[in-house]
Amino acid sequence: MDNQNLPSLTVQQNAFVFHLFTDSIGDRAKAYKLSYDCKNSSEKTIYEEASKLLKHPKITPWIAYYEQSLQEFQENEIKYTRQDFFNELDRIRAKTEDTKNVSVALKAVELKGKAVVQMGNVEVQGEEIKFDVGADVDDSSRDT
Repeated sequence: MDNQNLPSLTVQQNAFVFHLFTDSIGDRAKAYKLSYDCKNSSEKTIYEEASKLLKHPKITPWIAYYEQSLQEFQENEIKYTRQDFFNELDRIRAKTEDTKNVSVALKAVELKGKAVVQMGNVEVQGEEIKFDVGADVDDSSRDT
Protein backbone atom coordinates (compact mmCIF):
# COMPACT_ATOMS: atom_id res chain seq x y z
CA MET A 1 0.00 0.00 0.00
CA ASP A 2 1.34 3.42 -0.96
CA ASN A 3 0.75 6.21 1.56
CA GLN A 4 0.48 8.82 -1.21
CA ASN A 5 -2.93 7.39 -2.13
CA LEU A 6 -4.23 7.69 1.42
CA PRO A 7 -6.68 10.45 2.41
CA SER A 8 -5.47 13.71 3.93
CA LEU A 9 -5.87 14.05 7.69
CA THR A 10 -6.23 17.07 9.92
CA VAL A 11 -3.33 17.82 12.24
CA GLN A 12 -5.23 16.31 15.17
CA GLN A 13 -6.26 13.19 13.23
CA ASN A 14 -2.68 12.73 12.11
CA ALA A 15 -1.48 13.12 15.70
CA PHE A 16 -4.06 10.55 16.84
CA VAL A 17 -2.82 7.96 14.33
CA PHE A 18 0.80 8.78 15.20
CA HIS A 19 0.22 8.34 18.94
CA LEU A 20 -1.78 5.17 18.35
CA PHE A 21 1.34 3.52 16.89
CA THR A 22 4.02 5.13 19.06
CA ASP A 23 3.70 6.11 22.70
CA SER A 24 0.11 4.90 23.15
CA ILE A 25 0.59 1.50 21.45
CA GLY A 26 -3.05 0.77 20.71
CA ASP A 27 -4.51 2.68 23.67
CA ARG A 28 -7.13 4.74 21.84
CA ALA A 29 -8.03 6.92 24.82
CA LYS A 30 -4.41 7.84 25.49
CA ALA A 31 -3.82 8.59 21.80
CA TYR A 32 -6.91 10.80 21.81
CA LYS A 33 -5.79 12.67 24.96
CA LEU A 34 -2.38 13.34 23.38
CA SER A 35 -3.99 14.65 20.19
CA TYR A 36 -7.01 16.66 21.32
CA ASP A 37 -7.86 19.14 24.06
CA CYS A 38 -9.62 17.03 26.67
CA LYS A 39 -9.58 19.37 29.70
CA ASN A 40 -13.36 19.37 30.08
CA SER A 41 -14.04 15.84 28.83
CA SER A 42 -14.92 12.82 30.90
CA GLU A 43 -13.07 9.52 30.43
CA LYS A 44 -16.22 8.07 28.89
CA THR A 45 -16.43 10.86 26.33
CA ILE A 46 -12.74 10.53 25.50
CA TYR A 47 -13.12 6.79 24.93
CA GLU A 48 -16.24 7.26 22.80
CA GLU A 49 -14.62 9.96 20.65
CA ALA A 50 -11.47 7.86 20.24
CA SER A 51 -13.61 4.90 19.19
CA LYS A 52 -15.36 7.06 16.60
CA LEU A 53 -11.98 8.12 15.22
CA LEU A 54 -10.91 4.50 14.85
CA LYS A 55 -13.91 4.00 12.54
CA HIS A 56 -13.52 7.29 10.68
CA PRO A 57 -13.32 6.63 6.89
CA LYS A 58 -10.21 8.81 6.53
CA ILE A 59 -8.40 7.26 9.50
CA THR A 60 -9.07 3.55 8.94
CA PRO A 61 -6.91 3.39 5.77
CA TRP A 62 -4.03 5.00 7.67
CA ILE A 63 -4.39 2.50 10.50
CA ALA A 64 -4.38 -0.36 7.99
CA TYR A 65 -1.33 1.15 6.27
CA TYR A 66 0.65 1.41 9.52
CA GLU A 67 -0.42 -2.06 10.67
CA GLN A 68 0.76 -3.53 7.37
CA SER A 69 4.02 -1.55 7.50
CA LEU A 70 4.63 -2.71 11.06
CA GLN A 71 3.90 -6.33 10.11
CA GLU A 72 6.32 -6.15 7.16
CA PHE A 73 9.01 -4.59 9.35
CA GLN A 74 8.61 -7.28 12.00
CA GLU A 75 8.75 -10.07 9.43
CA ASN A 76 11.91 -8.62 7.89
CA GLU A 77 13.47 -8.14 11.32
CA ILE A 78 12.70 -11.75 12.26
CA LYS A 79 14.18 -13.02 8.99
CA TYR A 80 17.31 -10.98 9.62
CA THR A 81 17.54 -12.18 13.20
CA ARG A 82 17.20 -15.82 12.16
CA GLN A 83 19.90 -15.50 9.54
CA ASP A 84 22.13 -13.55 11.88
CA PHE A 85 21.59 -16.16 14.59
CA PHE A 86 22.54 -19.04 12.28
CA ASN A 87 25.58 -17.20 10.97
CA GLU A 88 26.79 -16.57 14.51
CA LEU A 89 26.38 -20.21 15.50
CA ASP A 90 28.23 -21.30 12.34
CA ARG A 91 31.03 -18.86 13.14
CA ILE A 92 31.34 -20.19 16.71
CA ARG A 93 31.31 -23.78 15.50
CA ALA A 94 33.95 -23.14 12.84
CA LYS A 95 36.15 -21.19 15.26
CA THR A 96 36.12 -23.94 17.89
CA GLU A 97 36.24 -27.05 15.68
CA ASP A 98 40.03 -27.04 15.43
CA THR A 99 40.60 -26.36 19.11
CA LYS A 100 40.44 -28.67 22.09
CA ASN A 101 37.15 -27.01 23.09
CA VAL A 102 34.90 -29.23 20.99
CA SER A 103 32.04 -28.88 23.48
CA VAL A 104 31.49 -25.27 22.37
CA ALA A 105 31.20 -26.37 18.73
CA LEU A 106 28.81 -29.16 19.67
CA LYS A 107 26.69 -26.75 21.74
CA ALA A 108 26.48 -24.35 18.76
CA VAL A 109 25.27 -27.17 16.52
CA GLU A 110 22.79 -28.28 19.21
CA LEU A 111 21.37 -24.75 19.58
CA LYS A 112 21.06 -24.40 15.84
CA GLY A 113 19.13 -27.66 15.65
CA LYS A 114 16.79 -26.62 18.46
CA ALA A 115 16.18 -23.26 16.80
CA VAL A 116 15.35 -24.93 13.48
CA VAL A 117 12.72 -27.10 15.15
CA GLN A 118 11.16 -24.11 16.93
CA MET A 119 11.04 -22.00 13.78
CA GLY A 120 9.04 -24.49 11.72
CA ASN A 121 9.76 -24.87 8.01
CA VAL A 122 13.39 -24.55 6.96
CA GLU A 123 15.06 -24.68 3.60
CA VAL A 124 18.07 -27.02 3.37
CA GLN A 125 20.01 -27.20 0.11
CA GLY A 126 17.04 -25.84 -1.83
CA GLU A 127 14.53 -28.30 -0.34
CA GLU A 128 11.96 -27.19 2.23
CA ILE A 129 11.78 -29.35 5.34
CA LYS A 130 8.80 -29.01 7.65
CA PHE A 131 9.24 -29.65 11.35
CA ASP A 132 5.88 -30.30 12.94
CA VAL A 133 6.79 -31.15 16.51
CA GLY A 134 4.11 -33.13 18.28
CA ALA A 135 2.24 -34.10 15.11
CA ASP A 136 1.31 -37.70 14.40
CA VAL A 137 3.87 -39.58 12.38
CA ASP A 138 2.71 -41.12 9.12
CA ASP A 139 3.63 -44.81 9.49
CA SER A 140 3.59 -45.40 5.72
CA SER A 141 6.55 -43.06 5.21
CA ARG A 142 8.86 -44.94 7.59
CA ASP A 143 11.51 -47.29 6.32
CA THR A 144 11.06 -50.72 7.92
